[in-house]
Amino acid sequence: MSGRRQAVAEFLPWAGLAASFAGLAVVHQWGSDGSFDSCIDHGFGRIAVYLLLGMLIGASGVIVSARLLGRDAESRPRRFVASLSLGAAALFAMAMLLPTIASALIPRCFG
Repeated sequence: MSGRRQAVAEFLPWAGLAASFAGLAVVHQWGSDGSFDSCIDHGFGRIAVYLLLGMLIGASGVIVSARLLGRDAESRPRRFVASLSLGAAALFAMAMLLPTIASALIPRCFG
């Protein structure tokens, strides 16, 4: 196996963690920071679009990590890291929902 393929194979269990963190960064930076810190005209609809984008980014990594759980040939540490990535992705998904809920409840530029 080439060095690049080996590096990709070693990253696969971590894909859920990395992608869901990237999705959270999208939702947080473009969504909640734009609404509440900069007072940009971001209503609930625009933040919901950012939420969907962030969830799609996170789901792409979750699918990759979840596929590793079902393989019998995978080593035990790789399955553990894949399950850890799935748990972290669930926490990040909840963190993505919070600014969306806040945008529906709290008026813009509150404070």
